[in-house]
Amino acid sequence: MRALVRQAWRLAPVTVAMVVAFLGAGFGGTAVADPGTGPVSTQPAANAVVPGVAGQVVVRFAEPADPEGGTATVYTAEHVPVVSGALTASATDPGALVLAVPKLGKGVHTVVWSLADRRTGSFAFQVEPSGASPVAVTHAAPVFAASPLEKVFTTWVPMVAVMVFVGALLVRFVVTSSAGRRIADPEIAAVVRGAVDRRLLRLAAVSIVVFVPATVTQAAFSAGKGTIAYGKVWTMITADGGQMWFVRLAATALAFLLVVPMAVRRRPPVWVLAAGLALGLVELLARVLPTSKPADLTLTAIGDTFTFGHLLGAAVWIGGMVALVVLAAPNVVPAGSRRPFWFAAIRRFSTVAMISVVVLTMSGLWLYWKHVGDLSQLLTTVYGQALTVKLILFGGLLLLGAVHQFWLLPRMAAARELGRDDRLLTLVTSRFRAIILAEVVLGLAVLFVVPFLSGSARNQVYQENAANLTRTAAAGSAAVSLTPSGLQPGLTDYDVTVAHSTANRVTVSFSSDTLKVPRTDVLAVALGDGHYRVSGLYTPMVGDWRVAVAVNGQDEPAVFTERVAAKPAKATKAPPVTPTWSTWGFGAAELLLVLLTLLAATRVSRHLGTRNAKRAARPELATAAES
Repeated sequence: MRALVRQAWRLAPVTVAMVVAFLGAGFGGTAVADPGTGPVSTQPAANAVVPGVAGQVVVRFAEPADPEGGTATVYTAEHVPVVSGALTASATDPGALVLAVPKLGKGVHTVVWSLADRRTGSFAFQVEPSGASPVAVTHAAPVFAASPLEKVFTTWVPMVAVMVFVGALLVRFVVTSSAGRRIADPEIAAVVRGAVDRRLLRLAAVSIVVFVPATVTQAAFSAGKGTIAYGKVWTMITADGGQMWFVRLAATALAFLLVVPMAVRRRPPVWVLAAGLALGLVELLARVLPTSKPADLTLTAIGDTFTFGHLLGAAVWIGGMVALVVLAAPNVVPAGSRRPFWFAAIRRFSTVAMISVVVLTMSGLWLYWKHVGDLSQLLTTVYGQALTVKLILFGGLLLLGAVHQFWLLPRMAAARELGRDDRLLTLVTSRFRAIILAEVVLGLAVLFVVPFLSGSARNQVYQENAANLTRTAAAGSAAVSLTPSGLQPGLTDYDVTVAHSTANRVTVSFSSDTLKVPRTDVLAVALGDGHYRVSGLYTPMVGDWRVAVAVNGQDEPAVFTERVAAKPAKATKAPPVTPTWSTWGFGAAELLLVLLTLLAATRVSRHLGTRNAKRAARPELATAAES
C-alpha cells in the first residue's frame, strides 16, 4: 500500500501538468508539438485565463534547455512589446527557461520565444483579475427588421394628407377646370366651377388640417431618433442637415394659413388654389433634395428627379381619386350639367392617370434598379419583401384601372352618345364611385407599405456578405471552409467544414510573418458530419494571420489570410450603382413599351365605347350593352 502511495505521489506533478495543459488548450483542439524538441508546458499555460502573472513567464522542455542565445518577448493584443529580453535557466528546473516580466495588465498577451538552436514558438494567455471565464469573440451580423409601427404611422399619415392636398388642387387645374368649360351655359358653368372649386378647396383644407400636426409629429419622431420628442424639433431643423425639414414645415404652415381661411368662402380665388398647390409641391420636393453636396451631382440630380416624379405621380393618382370620389356626390354638379361635365372630367382624369402610370412605372423601374440587385432579393431581403407587397398592391391598382378603362369608360361613352343622362348619372354615382373608392383603398395600402421601404436590398445583401466570415479554399482535392467566430484578439472559435469528408485528421496551423509569430499546429476536434473546431487564443494580436488547414496530413493545405483588428469593423453601405449605356438603353425601351401599351389601351377603350353605342341603339342588344 505504501509503495502504491509513493508511486502516486511521484506521478502527481505529471498528472497536474496534464490537467493544466488540457484546461488551457482544451477549449477545442490540441496543440501539436514534437515531444523531442518542443516545450511540454508553459507558465502561464497556453490559452489559460489567469488573475495575474507571478513575475515571470516560463517555457518548460522535456530535456535540459540551454538558455544561451535564447530570447522572448511579451506583446499586448495591439502588438506592443511589454518586455523583451534573454531567457535564463530556472534555478529549480533544468528544463525550464524563464523571462522576468513586470505586472501585466488586463487583456490578452502573447509570448514569442526563440532559442539559439533555431527552435521557436509562441503561446498566448489572458489576464483577467476577476477570474471570469472567457467568452469567445463574435462578429455581430447586421440586423435588418421591418420598420416599427410607430415609425410607419408617423410617416404614413402625413404622406396621405399631403398627397390628397396636392392631388385635390391638381385635379382642379388639370381636370375639372377643363371639364367645366364643356357646359354650354356660361352662368351654369360658372356655378358648377364655383361649387367644384369650393369642394376641392375644402378637401384640401381638411387635408392640411390633418397634415400640420401629423408632419410635426413626424419631425419630432425624426428628432427623437425613434421616440417622439417635440422639444427637439427646433434644434433639428436649425442644425446642419435640417434645412429641408425647415422648408417642409415652413411650406406646410404657409399652406395652412392660406387655404384654411379661404375654404369657407363661396367662390375661392383661383390664386389661392394655385398658391396652395405650389406650396404642396415645395413640400414634396423638399422630401427628396439632398442636405449636403453629393459626390456625384449629375447622378444624384437624376435620382432625385425620378424620386420626385414618383411622389408626384402618386399624389396625382391617389389624391386625384380621392378628389373625384368627393366630387361624385349627387349634389355637387347640377343634374342638367352632369353629362358634359362628368364625361369630360372622367376622360380627362383617365388621361392624367395614364400619364401618372407612365411616371410611376419609369421612376419605379429606376428605384428598383437602384435598390434591388436581382429578382431573388425581392424574397430574401426585408426591403425586397416590402417592395413585393407594394408591387402586388400596385398590380391591383392597375387591374382596377383596366376595369375603369375597358368597362366603365366605354359604357359612359355609349350613354353620352345616346343622350342617356339617367344612365350616365347611374354610372357616375354608383359604378364609377365604387371603382374609384376601391382604387383609393388600394392606393392608401400602397402608401402604408412605403415606410417599410427603408434602406435597400442591395445594401442589405452587401452588409450580410461583409459580415459573413466564411471563406473557402482547396486542401488538395477537398474543399475546406473556415469560419472564425470573430476577428478580434481573444478566445476564438475556428469552425472548419470539409466537403464530402473522408477526413480522419484535420490540423489547423496559425502563424504571422508580419507579426513574427512562428507556426502553431493545432489538432481540430471532430464534431461530426465533416465539421471540426479549434478554439483558443491562436490569433491573439492585431494584424494579418496565416491560417492553414491540412486534411489527413496532406502537403497542400487550404490557406486563408485573416485580418485581426482591435474592434469589429463598422458596417458600411454598399457602393452606389452607376448606370451604363445599356442601362439607359433598357430604360428607353421600357418607356417605349409602356407608352405603346397605354396608347393601345386608349384606342381599345374608345373602340369599345363606339361598339357599345351601336349595340345600345339596337333594341335587342340594348340590355347587353348596358350590363
